[in-house]
Amino acid sequence: MAYIFLVIFAIVNGYFFTNTFFLFGQSDFRVLFDIVPLVYLFFIPAVSMGLIARENNLGTMETMSTMPINTYEFVVGKFLAAFSLILLGLVATSIHLFTLISVGTNVDYGAIFSGYLGLALMGGTYAAIGTYASSVTENQVVAFIIGVFIVLVFFMLDKILVFVPHSIA
Repeated sequence: MAYIFLVIFAIVNGYFFTNTFFLFGQSDFRVLFDIVPLVYLFFIPAVSMGLIARENNLGTMETMSTMPINTYEFVVGKFLAAFSLILLGLVATSIHLFTLISVGTNVDYGAIFSGYLGLALMGGTYAAIGTYASSVTENQVVAFIIGVFIVLVFFMLDKILVFVPHSIA
């Protein structure tokens, strides 16, 4: 499943980057940094839906409890597995940076680095949410739905601030 995630993630991000780059003639990363959170909305809960739910469903959680590891080590290991897959997907998008450099455009490395850092932190947060959603149920589909719902709430927070009075926001 990890390979499928990486291939689809690269195809979706490559599609939006090349559309902006070649069709509109814009050589910036704003589109990539705008579209990746939307892609994360579905991909990260899909990656993390089976982390713990699969163990519960197959009955291997009892076997894992007899191993000489603590529960938090098990959960952190599952989280780090999902997070490393997300980081690998982000590293795959760095080919777009090399495309911009080879064309000879002025590249703001600080903005790109901070954008990638933000995407990595967002991916870690969403992976933690997906790990939690996977731990509260034995069904992977239910874990996916719970994960998407919670991630959607966080995704929509900045969108609904327009409707909140300025004294509260």
